[in-house]
Formats: sequence, structure tokens, C-alpha cells
Amino acid sequence: MDFGTVSTAKQAALDGHAEAIRGSGRRVVRDLIEMGEHLVQAKELCSHGEWLDWLKREFEWSERHARNLMGVYELSLKSERIADLSIPVSGFYALAAPSAPAEAIKAVVDKAQSGKRPSVSEIKATIAAVKNSDRVRNRLPSHVPSAAPADDDRSDYAKAERVVKAFLGLNKAEQRQFFFAIGFGQLAGRPIIKHEEILF
Repeated sequence: MDFGTVSTAKQAALDGHAEAIRGSGRRVVRDLIEMGEHLVQAKELCSHGEWLDWLKREFEWSERHARNLMGVYELSLKSERIADLSIPVSGFYALAAPSAPAEAIKAVVDKAQSGKRPSVSEIKATIAAVKNSDRVRNRLPSHVPSAAPADDDRSDYAKAERVVKAFLGLNKAEQRQFFFAIGFGQLAGRPIIKHEEILF
């Protein structure tokens, strides 16, 4: 359908449906948060070994599903406006995972608060990029200089620093392929340094 030729009445009706769907989505997130809160409280009441039996008997849910809901509730405690954000449910689950870095959560929440709706793949890429940068940062040798270079060298220094960080994030096979690519001036059919890891 070409939305440029849609009548005003039809466009108003479509806008109304879109807003109603967004409102339903916000209610779904609030319901997920509430369900997670009840699950946290129920788990606290269960003795060792009762929790999974209770979940199966009452809901036929996996522990993972329950943990996703509990994670969304715990995420809501860290960011009170989380329920009002336009984030897909699977995106909330990814952000609520215990391994999701706080820096990634903040980046996604900031994007959503600015009115941009991040996709699940964007959320997962943000989480992966922050995890990777943390992993690389922790692996950098102590002799790497921390002082910034002079302004005229800043661009080259920053590029070199990004290359080193990206290289350290590669596994041994990718490192060999990287050296091969440099030596022969080609990338052997695919990019070695992914765009989430390094941007020139």
C-alpha cells in the first residue's frame, strides 16, 4: 500500500489502531513486570526443590521463562520508566538477563527514551558490543599507554587503538586469517573485524 495516497480518514483510522497497539504493548510490559514480581515472591516462599514443581504444576512453564519474567521485574526496579518504553518483549528479556551489562541497558533505554524503537537484533548487538569491549579492555596488556597523544596524532592513535582492541577480541583462527589478509591485501572472502567491534 502506498501510504502517500491514503485518504485522511483512512490515515486517521490507521493512526488510531497504531496508538491502540502501542498502548496494549505498554500494558503487556506492565503485566510482565507484575508477573515477574509475583514469581519472585512465590519463589521466596518455596523450599528447596519446590519451585520448579510449582512452576510446572501451575503454569507448565520452564524455569527459563520464569527467570525471564523475574528478570523483567528486576530490570523495572533499576529503571522506573522501563514499562513506558517502546521495546519489544524479547528485547526486555535480553536486557533483563543477568549477563547484560549496565552500560548496554543504559544505551538501549536512552535510545528508547529518545523516541526510537530499538529492534531485538539492535538490543542484542548493543549488549554483545559492550560485553566485547569489556572483554577486550580486560585483556589489554598493562604496558599499553593510557595517556592521550598530541592532537595531531589523535586520529591515527585512535584508529590503531581500535585495531589492537579488535584484534585482541579475535580467536586464534581469526587472528591467523587477519594476518593473511594483511599480507595479501585481501580479506579472504569476509570481513575479519566486525562493524560492532571497530568503526573507522
